[in-house]
Amino acid sequence: MNLSLRALSKAFAGKTVLDAITAEFPPLRSLVLIGPSGGGKSTLLRILAGLETPDSGTVALDGEPVDFAGGEPALLRYRRQLGIVFQAFNLFPHLTALENLTLPLVQAHSQSPQDARDVAQTTLARFGLADHAHKKPAELSGGQKQRVAIARALAHKPRLLLLDEPTSALDPEMTAEVLDAIEELKAEGRHFVLVTHEMGFAREVADEVAFLANGKILEHGPADALFATPQTAECRRFLSRVLRH
Repeated sequence: MNLSLRALSKAFAGKTVLDAITAEFPPLRSLVLIGPSGGGKSTLLRILAGLETPDSGTVALDGEPVDFAGGEPALLRYRRQLGIVFQAFNLFPHLTALENLTLPLVQAHSQSPQDARDVAQTTLARFGLADHAHKKPAELSGGQKQRVAIARALAHKPRLLLLDEPTSALDPEMTAEVLDAIEELKAEGRHFVLVTHEMGFAREVADEVAFLANGKILEHGPADALFATPQTAECRRFLSRVLRH
C-alpha cells in the first residue's frame, strides 16, 4: 500500500477538523492513526474510505487519485475495493451473521446467492464463527459482533481494510479477542489502516504510525521509532499520558 495525502482539509459547521494535511507514506501493509480525541483521526479515515469528501486537497492510493469530484458513482466504485469496520459494528439487526455477510456480496459485488453463501460460511469459519452463523446480532457478544463485522469487511477480498476504533465499545476480554483477529490479518499480509487508542497494540501491529492532533499529522514514522523517540512536544505529551498506566 502506498498512500499520499496532499493539502487535505475538511471542516464541519465552520470548525476545521483536518488542516491542509500533507504526508507521503512509504510502501507498507499497516498504518495506525493515533492521537487525542478530536484530533481528526476518524475524519481522515472516513475520507480514505470515500465516506466523506474533503473540502480541498487530494488522496492517492497506490498512485491512483481518489475521484471525489466524480460524485457518488465514482465513490461507490472506489468503496467497493475497500473493507470498512466501524466502532458500533453496523450489522443489520434483523439478519443472521451469515446473512450479514451474504447480502453485500450479492447486492454490492454481484455474486450469485450460492457463491455468496459459500464465501460467507468460509469467512465466518476463518474467524471462529461457524457455530454462530445463524444467530442474529442480539444473540452475539460484543467481540463476536465485531468479528462478524471484520469478516463481512473481508469477504469480498478488499484491497484495503479500514478500521475505526474497533475495540472502543468492548470490555477487556472482548477487546483482546478482536485485537487477536486483527493481528492475524497482519500476519496474513493484509493491508489496513487502523484508528485505535490501544497504544501497545498499535506499536505491535503497525508498520507506520501517524500522530494526529489539532487537525494535522504532526509526525509519522516506523512504530518503534515514534514510540521510543517522538519528535514533537505534542506527541511526547500524548504518549506520556496514555502510556503512564
